[in-house]
Amino acid sequence: MRFIDLERYLASKQFRLLPLYILLALGLLSAGANYWYLRDHAHNMARYYAEGIVRLINDARLWNAEHGGVYVPVSESTPPNPYLQIPHRDLVTLDGLELTMINPSYMTREIAEITRRQAGLVMHLTSARPINPGNRADEWEQQALVNLEQGRGSKLELVAVPEGMVFRYMSPLYIQPACLPCHQAYGYEEGDLRGGVSLVFPAAPHLAMVSSQINWMLFGHAIALVLIGSVTLSLLNRLQRQWQARQRLIDEQESTIAQRTQTLSSQMERYYTIINTAAEGYWEIDDQQRTAMVNEALCAMLEYDHEELMSRSPLDFVAGKNREILREQLQEREISRIRAFNITLKTKSGRDLHTRFHATSIFNEKHHFTGSFAFITDITELLEIRESAAAYALKLERSNKELEDFARVVSHDLQEPLRTMVSLGDRLLAKHAAGLDEKGRDYLSRMQDSASRMRQLIEDLRSYSREAHRKNQVMALVDLNEVLREVIADLEQRIGEQKARIEIDRLPTINADRSQLHRLFLNLVGNALKFQAEGNRPWVRVKLTKIDRKHVEIQVSDNGIGFEEKYLDRIFRPFQRLHGRGQYQGTGMGLAICKKIVENHHGEISARSTPGEGTNFSLTLPL
Repeated sequence: MRFIDLERYLASKQFRLLPLYILLALGLLSAGANYWYLRDHAHNMARYYAEGIVRLINDARLWNAEHGGVYVPVSESTPPNPYLQIPHRDLVTLDGLELTMINPSYMTREIAEITRRQAGLVMHLTSARPINPGNRADEWEQQALVNLEQGRGSKLELVAVPEGMVFRYMSPLYIQPACLPCHQAYGYEEGDLRGGVSLVFPAAPHLAMVSSQINWMLFGHAIALVLIGSVTLSLLNRLQRQWQARQRLIDEQESTIAQRTQTLSSQMERYYTIINTAAEGYWEIDDQQRTAMVNEALCAMLEYDHEELMSRSPLDFVAGKNREILREQLQEREISRIRAFNITLKTKSGRDLHTRFHATSIFNEKHHFTGSFAFITDITELLEIRESAAAYALKLERSNKELEDFARVVSHDLQEPLRTMVSLGDRLLAKHAAGLDEKGRDYLSRMQDSASRMRQLIEDLRSYSREAHRKNQVMALVDLNEVLREVIADLEQRIGEQKARIEIDRLPTINADRSQLHRLFLNLVGNALKFQAEGNRPWVRVKLTKIDRKHVEIQVSDNGIGFEEKYLDRIFRPFQRLHGRGQYQGTGMGLAICKKIVENHHGEISARSTPGEGTNFSLTLPL
C-alpha cells in the first residue's frame, strides 16, 4: 500500500470499522468452537454411560457362560429357549419343579426387558448371522455391524426419532472360551466377532447437562465482545491521534535532515579543500585500479593535468622493478587495509620521482572492497642527499608529523558530526520513540550503531597511530605482577559475568613502558574472554615459560574458539578480522596494537592455535 493510501485509510472510518469486523468474526468463531466442544462433551458423557452399561452386561454374560448357564423355574416370562439345542436344557426337580437353562443371550434379553420398563433404555442383542430371528439387526444396526467387521470399533450416533432425540450405541461381542460349548457348533472360534450389543437411550438428559454451559458461554462471549470492542475503539481513536502527531514529527525531522545534509555537504567541501591544498599528493583509485581522484599537489609532482590522470592506472607511471613492486602492492589492497611503501614514478618529462606512499584500502558497509587512496610524499630530494642522513631523517620526520597532524585533524573533524548524530539520535529516541513506528526506530538504532562503530574505528586508528609513531617511551622497572593485577581489575565485571577462571604465574620485573604493557595484556586477556563459544566457561593462563639474563618469555593461553594457523600472517595486521561483526564486536586493531607495543620494546610476539581448542600467544620481551 502506498504511503498516501495508508494516510487516507488511517483518516477514514474504515480504520475503526475493519478491526471491529475482525473482532466480531473472531468472537463468532470462538463461540462456534466452544459450542461444538460442549456438544462433543455431551456425546462423550453419553459414550461413557453406554460403555458402562455394556461393561456390566458383558460381565454378567461372562459369569453366566463360565458357569455353563443358570437354571430358573419355567414361567410365562421365562419359557424354555427353543433356540438353545443342548442336552439337559430342561430339568424337573424331585419335588416336581420344572427348570429351564438361561444362557447368556437369554439372560441379556431378560435384562433388556427390565431396563426398557424401568429406565427407558432399549437394549438389543444382534448379529449378522442371528440364531434367534428376534436378534435380526435393523438398518442402523446393520451399518454398525459392518463397521465392527471392518475393525472401526464401537459406534455412537445422535438420531432423531418420533419420540425425540436419542443416542444409538453399538458395542462388539467377541467369542470367548466360555462361549465355545454353545457357539462352536455354528462354526465360531475364539476371538471371532459374534455380533453386538445395541443400546438406544434418550439424549435429553445428556444434552441438558451442557445446555446451561452453552448459554453461559454465549453470554460471556457477548459481554467480552462488547468490552473488547469498546476498548479497541478507544485504542484506535488514540492511535489515529498518535498517527497525526507522528506525521507532524516526521515533517519536522525531514526539515532537520535537510539542514544536516546541507551541513554535511559543506563539511565534505571542506575536506576536499583540505585535500587539494595539502602539500602531499593525494591519489584515489577504484577497485579496477583506475584513477578516481587526485589533488593539485600530485598533478604538480607528475607534471600532468588533472584530466590527463583521470581513469588511468598508477602502473602507467612506473617502469622496471618499480612496476613489479607497485603491482604487488595493488594486489595487497584487499588483504591489508593500511600500507606504506616507497616507489619511483615517471613524470611527464621522463624525470624519476622518488615517492613514499601511505595507502589505505576502502571497504563499504558490507565489507566489500571498493578502492583505495594514498597520500604521496616526494622523497626525491631526501634520496639524493645520501651523505646527509640527519637531514634526510629530519625531513622524513617532518613529513610523518604532517601526516599525523592531518590524521588527527581529520579524526577530530570526523568525530564532531558523529557526536552530533549520536546526541540527536539519543534525544530523538528518548523523547519521540513512542511516535516512531518499528521501521523508524530500527533506522534510528542502525544509524546510532553505525555512528558508534565509526567513532570506535577512528579511536582505534588513532591508538594504532600513536603506538606506531611513539618515540618518547617512559622506560622504567615494571613489576609485571602489578600490571596483571590492574588488568584483572579492569576486566573484573566481564570475568564475573562469564565466570572465567584466570591463572597467573609469578612474573619478573622488566624495564618497559608501564602504560604500553598494561594495554598489551589488557588486549590479550580481553580477546581471550571475548572469542569464546557460546556457553563455554573461559579459562585464561598467563605462564612464565623462559627467563635468562637478557630476555623473558611469557605465554598467554586460552580455551576459546581458536583459528586456523593459515591466518597467522593476517591477525597482527590492522583492521584484519577473521569473524563477522555480527559474531564478535571489534575493529580488528587489537592485535595490531599489541604487535606495535612489542616491537616498540624490541621484542617478538607469535601465536599458535587450533580451531575449537584455544589460542596460545608467546611474548618475548627484553629484561
